[in-house]
Amino acid sequence: MSGFELGKEIVEKLRAAGHITYFAGGWVRDYLRGEVGDDVDIATSANPEQVSQLFPDTIEVGACFGVMIVRHKGQQFEVAMFRQDGEYINGRQPESVCASDPQTDALRRDFTINGMFFDPLNKKILDYVGGREDLEKKVLRAIGDPEKRFQEDRLRMIRAVRFASRFAFEIDEGTAQGIKRYAHELFPAVAVERVWQELQKIKAYSSFDQAILHFKNLNLLSLIFPELANLQHSDLENRVANIKKLSEESPCILYCLALMPDLECSDYERFCKRYKLSKKDFYFVDLFVAGRGLCARAEVSAYEWVLFYAQDHVDFCIECLAAVQKEQYHNDFINLHKKKQNELAMHIDRKKAKRPLVTAADLMKKGLKPSPQLGKFLEEAAEISVNKNLHEKEAVIEQLLIKHGGTFS
Repeated sequence: MSGFELGKEIVEKLRAAGHITYFAGGWVRDYLRGEVGDDVDIATSANPEQVSQLFPDTIEVGACFGVMIVRHKGQQFEVAMFRQDGEYINGRQPESVCASDPQTDALRRDFTINGMFFDPLNKKILDYVGGREDLEKKVLRAIGDPEKRFQEDRLRMIRAVRFASRFAFEIDEGTAQGIKRYAHELFPAVAVERVWQELQKIKAYSSFDQAILHFKNLNLLSLIFPELANLQHSDLENRVANIKKLSEESPCILYCLALMPDLECSDYERFCKRYKLSKKDFYFVDLFVAGRGLCARAEVSAYEWVLFYAQDHVDFCIECLAAVQKEQYHNDFINLHKKKQNELAMHIDRKKAKRPLVTAADLMKKGLKPSPQLGKFLEEAAEISVNKNLHEKEAVIEQLLIKHGGTFS
């Protein structure tokens, strides 16, 4: 069953128990845009205890804020109580909430396009905030007083950019001014991890380039990317154009590196630590820096290229390195590396599979005793096989012996 049908069953059960219940938020927005998804959020007059009584398989993710996760036939649904928020004291969350009605609940939400409800039983939209009109006009507008919305929750400033760039909507002037008013207070109110999550969501919708320009116009860019603070607008536009050359499958960190391709290694390390990035993201940064270093050198051995090409996800890195080239060299760069990879394909495959042409057993058969030198000789053998393009182990061992004067002793 679809998310709609399963969500409808939850609504029916809550309604039967006497609780006002609707679909809410993003699902309603996307439904009106003709994009019916399975990610259904539900708003209800039932409190968490009443929800758990009706649906025993629940998870308390925010019971103090009236939010529960209901597991229903293999799918999870967020079921939240209609609420009115108390005072916001930390720029992110209210210190308390109390039960309310649908209209009051709608008025405390972030943007008009996210503030509508849908009755799945009668197929009726409930719009207390003008969200449907703003959808038609392609305008992103904060509900009520923009400054109050952003003072309550600073993360909404990043979310505004996410929605505006995703849907190619214009940001309402009052909403934009509200963001500019509180942009400098983004940190420390918002955890850096939450900002990174928003950046990943922006990237997932192929709107990273437009988001960067929004961040610039709304005084957020220098906070999110201090490395770009002093960049001229024309230079920023050129780097934004680089992002468009990256594939949708490329990780978010490489989108960021395309914006700041010429930093020192220590700057990249600070960026990764600031956003508390994963080991995998650190890996991509290290791979990018290594590739950049190889490309900057006049002479690079075939073996060095094999070590680089044999890394996981190297094609994403090559794509990023190509993106930051001057436009007239972009395709040449890609083609050059494809050619090199094809020429070195057998060597790259062996390196990836960890199946060296010459093994320790092969060298010991030639009289080499187990010793700390064994690893050194194996590395030299691998290097010889690539640089001389040899594919027979005896030929490699012969060249290795010649290099060491005919003996391994």
